[in-house]
Amino acid sequence: MGILSYTYILKCANGKYYVGSTTDIERRLQEHQAGLGGRFTSKHLPVKLVYTEEYQTIEQAFRRERQLHGWSRAKKEALISGNMELLKKLSGSTSSPTVSSIDTILKHVEGEVPEPVEGEVPEPVEGKKVFVSGCYDLLHSGHVEFFRQASQYGDLYVGIGSDDTILHYKGHRTLYDENERLFMVKAIRYVKDAYINKGSGIMDFIPTVDMLKPDILVVNEDGDKEEKRQFCKERGIEYIVLKRVPHEDPSTSSGTLPVHSSTALKDQLCQIPTRLDLAGTWIDQPYVSEYAPGWAITISLEPTFEIRERCGLSTSTRNMIKKIWPVKLPNMDPEFLAKLMFCFENDPERSDGIISGAQDAIGICMPGLVRHYYDKRYWPLKFESCHDEDILQWLENHLVMIPMEPRKPGCSVVEGKDITETKVKALAKAADECWNAIMHKDLKAFAEAYKASFNAQVAMFPGMIHPSTGSGTDETVAGFIEAYRDKVLAYKMPGAGGGGYLACVVEDAQAFANTHKEAINLKIRR
Repeated sequence: MGILSYTYILKCANGKYYVGSTTDIERRLQEHQAGLGGRFTSKHLPVKLVYTEEYQTIEQAFRRERQLHGWSRAKKEALISGNMELLKKLSGSTSSPTVSSIDTILKHVEGEVPEPVEGEVPEPVEGKKVFVSGCYDLLHSGHVEFFRQASQYGDLYVGIGSDDTILHYKGHRTLYDENERLFMVKAIRYVKDAYINKGSGIMDFIPTVDMLKPDILVVNEDGDKEEKRQFCKERGIEYIVLKRVPHEDPSTSSGTLPVHSSTALKDQLCQIPTRLDLAGTWIDQPYVSEYAPGWAITISLEPTFEIRERCGLSTSTRNMIKKIWPVKLPNMDPEFLAKLMFCFENDPERSDGIISGAQDAIGICMPGLVRHYYDKRYWPLKFESCHDEDILQWLENHLVMIPMEPRKPGCSVVEGKDITETKVKALAKAADECWNAIMHKDLKAFAEAYKASFNAQVAMFPGMIHPSTGSGTDETVAGFIEAYRDKVLAYKMPGAGGGGYLACVVEDAQAFANTHKEAINLKIRR
């Protein structure tokens, strides 16, 4: 059960009635008496509380407030006095009035809120300023519905986070600069005016509030913070929390518009690529390349499918990139960008002490087909790239991915590792042969080298297909591989393995996908 809320009527010194709603009737009455409760009551003091109704939510109380705003003085006085017969006559109804007894008028504990009497149009709430604040970078129907609901409490003013505040507080740049966001928000019909907040951090709206002096501050459930509550309490501002609900639309099959959030939309709109390692994986770690140097081969993939966490597609690196560029990579030199992101992800103060391999940043940031050469160092000594359209299409025609369960939390793919010079040389040899096969578009040789590279990986890191857990070894991955062993030409697990996807070489990618609905066709980023 939420905090009890109230609809109330005050009688002002000039004899007029003021209708309001609140979650704290005693505090609100004190504010009115002190001249802080609204412009109308502050001009006509003292005021006297003559009527209250109790509700389970502020939304219910406000609906009742809006209804009473449309009532005549005579109807309000009949309600205040509890004269049900007169109220029924004034309502022009032969049936019972909206509320059936003084008891139910005074305390609606069941939360049933009367609808406005037919023919009575609620008037806007006079004299109340309502304030909301946010980023509003990706404006969507959820924002508009929030503005609509907030505007029912009075004239709506919006504070908008500045570009600098969002960059420092959220750690990424906005899609639209502050002037564009201000223009779009002001264009929404529920908004009376909007301003760029001059403060910083989560309370960046304080200077805007001090300028506007609103009666009410409205937030949604995600934005409900104790510091905001305390701020409003200190300034005598009504604090209202709205539930995140979609706009009702009878024309849709669900009866509502879709539920949106800016974070979810950014994920849907995200054009940040991922990468698939084809051969030489693990050579980008110096504790492997110290035994023998070699190449790692990656392709950069368009995000045409759901890129799941803990599935070998370098999502940790991708998520780091999204902190700076939420939607797409910047237009800059790909190799420089890859090194920039490698350094950004591998902060020297990183608490887990792990240094991610460079192939993740390289595979994401450098388009097409790329191989990178490692020799006892984290960053490769040299690169070779292929952007030949025939070769890229040939790869797309022979590669698919099959989803499987993600790598389980707590499992280890490096436990039990056995790295030797012979095994590392076998990995390097397979990567050389894989590149040569691709350059000649030799499917048989490609499949053999692809398979040999994965076998060399597993020889060093058996946990890739037999990951260890706290209770033993997880054989789920091995069982999944067995189900596809005879259906494909070759297979491997992306990244460190342990779950996620099976990346397969096949005779015809489209034909395979047609007969295996779980298979994902790949699109290499040009």
